[in-house]
Amino acid sequence: MNWLFYYARFCHARHGIEADELDANILFSSQYAKLQKNPELKKYSMEVPEMFTRGIRYNPNLTLADGRKPLADKRVRQAINYSINYDAYIKKYSKNKAYPCVGFLAPSTPGFNPDGFRYEYNPTKAKQLMREAGYEDGFPLTIEGGDTEFAGTPAVTPLLPF
Repeated sequence: MNWLFYYARFCHARHGIEADELDANILFSSQYAKLQKNPELKKYSMEVPEMFTRGIRYNPNLTLADGRKPLADKRVRQAINYSINYDAYIKKYSKNKAYPCVGFLAPSTPGFNPDGFRYEYNPTKAKQLMREAGYEDGFPLTIEGGDTEFAGTPAVTPLLPF
């Protein structure tokens, strides 16, 4: 067999494994959950730690029709962070296979600070900051992403308030 590592949707990975065409495959959390339900495939699976950091990048030049630039205001960016329930995101998106960040370095990286700042989920504080910044009623915002589970729209969807 060939050593083949690639990102694939679960159906392709499953068929490749079942057909004895794959030695290894990297699965996303939802794919892994499906694999664990299949007793024949589960016995061949193993978890290995990986380092992925999801982040929000703001465009401070985003200009509204009235000329205001909401993302240039630190309070608006902070409000967005306070409005995200990171623990729910970890539970829903990563199936509890992740840890909340306290910085951009992995715990095994020299310079990592385990006491680094972490935004708590605090919608009240988020609303207060938005009010202070003059955006009590919010503003239109487009979130862009691809369709991959790794970093696209499925990774952002659990964060959106409904």
